[in-house]
Amino acid sequence: SNPDNIINEVKMLTACVERGVDVPKMLERGENHIVLEMVEGSVLMDFMLLPAPDADPIQISRWFAHFHEAFAVEGIRRGDSNPRNFIMGNRVVGLDFEECKKGEVIDDVGELCAHILSSDPVGTEGKLRFVEILHNSFTDETGMPSDFRSLLKKHLSIIASRRNIFG
Repeated sequence: SNPDNIINEVKMLTACVERGVDVPKMLERGENHIVLEMVEGSVLMDFMLLPAPDADPIQISRWFAHFHEAFAVEGIRRGDSNPRNFIMGNRVVGLDFEECKKGEVIDDVGELCAHILSSDPVGTEGKLRFVEILHNSFTDETGMPSDFRSLLKKHLSIIASRRNIFG
């Protein structure tokens, strides 16, 4: 693992804990590794394998709203917002913070929605409902305006080029 990634991960995990954002506790830190507490639940991606996801999108939007509120002064967005980086249990827990950076916080929600829609099974009605609720709940909670279609188009394009889907 890249030492800079470990440093950023430790810095963000520590700041999240200090600011009350739900993340796993750090149990040990080595030069090129971090050991985190075991968190009960399943990664959000497991729920996305179903045609009608059985997870609460409002819980995720609240996690994002809390994270962004906690880091509003610095203008930090989560980055790497994909369904493998959230554990759903009796609470939502965020994972993998090495790619946190300054930026537009609505891009975190757009990125997660695009990952959800583009994962197998692709674009089901249940997933579309899920991401619409997630987006609308986030914008309602934060008061942040956002054009859902434009946001999705932007992030689906990024994912398509990363995965080399269209050539």
